[in-house]
Amino acid sequence: MKNEVKKTYGWSRTTSDTSNIFYVESKEDIIKVIKLAKTESKKISNIGSGKSYGDNFLNDEVSISFAKFNKVLNYDKKNKKVTVEPGVTIDDLLRITVNDGLMFPVLPGIRYASVGGCLSNNVHGKNVYKNNYFGNHVESLKVILSNESVLFCDRSKNSDLFFSIISGLGLIGFVYEITLNLEEIETYFVDQYQIKNKRINNLIHDYTKFINECDFSLALIDNGSIFRKKQGYKLTYSNYSEKVSKLNLDQHELKPFMFGIIPKIFVPFILKLPFMKYLMYQFMGFWSSGKVGYFKEMTVSLSDYNFQFDHTIPKYNYFFKKGLIEYHCMIPKALFEEFYKKTIIKMKKEKLKTVFTAIKYYQNSGENFLLSFEPEEDSLGLSIHFDNKHKKKIDTFIDQLNELILEYNGKVYFAKNININNDQLQMMYPGYSKFVDMKKKYDSEDLLTSNLYKRIFLEKSKFYGQY
Repeated sequence: MKNEVKKTYGWSRTTSDTSNIFYVESKEDIIKVIKLAKTESKKISNIGSGKSYGDNFLNDEVSISFAKFNKVLNYDKKNKKVTVEPGVTIDDLLRITVNDGLMFPVLPGIRYASVGGCLSNNVHGKNVYKNNYFGNHVESLKVILSNESVLFCDRSKNSDLFFSIISGLGLIGFVYEITLNLEEIETYFVDQYQIKNKRINNLIHDYTKFINECDFSLALIDNGSIFRKKQGYKLTYSNYSEKVSKLNLDQHELKPFMFGIIPKIFVPFILKLPFMKYLMYQFMGFWSSGKVGYFKEMTVSLSDYNFQFDHTIPKYNYFFKKGLIEYHCMIPKALFEEFYKKTIIKMKKEKLKTVFTAIKYYQNSGENFLLSFEPEEDSLGLSIHFDNKHKKKIDTFIDQLNELILEYNGKVYFAKNININNDQLQMMYPGYSKFVDMKKKYDSEDLLTSNLYKRIFLEKSKFYGQY
């Protein structure tokens, strides 16, 4: 087992820390690190593939990386199940299953997210309204606790551990084996459709009209270009294709060029040129409103549709010198229009504009995942992306936005950049008290940690503002 003392960034590159990282390859390795950490009075954070945006996995003590703990242990085509180690990625799962007409039902927008990380954040995809969350399709888990004991858990055995591990931010135990349920697919292609229009009320109307008729959906709205006052938007929804019945990963490999023109290896250097940031805001705004890249109907690979940023704008997280902040919240649908308008007013007051704004439809998962980003009723999620260059303005805006989110019975997503205090956490997440009880029960020594945990749960001032 290798280890190194290394400075590590969250995916959005807004915050970092230096930790002694151990690259485990077996459950025995995990137990060795637990013993070592206890001997040195250190605490441990879990790192999947490092695709959480903020400080979810960062730590200034000891970290366990599961990047090399990434074997597929069993693939049961007949019963549509796969058992994997936590370092296996979404990309790995697709390459294994799609040719057999099987697929894991939930695809986050980043293909290299690990199964362990997806589990810890209970992630969702563009089909969240239809297929719910990652945890809904987890069959069982095997976990090493901080006292070095090993437990099996599912919905009937050690179920309290099962529901606290899923969405538990890697703070309850060390998952070393995960069994997932797969779904059958007849094609890996989707027929996608687009609608473009203006103003948030029309977007909500259009989205509500089509949400029950589609497999996948996402809306983009222009809040960054010179035409942003017109609130132009583009709603893209899609269904598994009736035109193409291929079961292979066509259009899956990453493209070597940004926008099909600029070699991606040059992207971080080109974007340092002063005028490139301005052009980026304009392009993203035009793309979001349908001024460019608009079509009424098109059939593409699910990879091309679901991993749009990987394909269109590689190295998106390197665009900004001080990183990219993505703040992701959800509000009940009936209140969303009023909430959105107030949010834009507050954004204008701070003279902020977004690089990118997305809206997505959500529903309740029907299961009791304790820290899951899901609503009690049908809701719309708002994802807004800012250049971290304007951190003080963003901090002020987010303080105001958090108050607004609570006023409208909403919550903020842990997997992105999140900046709330403990009181706000308890109001947004009703499962908080039960989660604290489960952490005391299964991690009585409080061995598992992260900078996010220290900052929001324990309210350690050293970590304030580092999201």
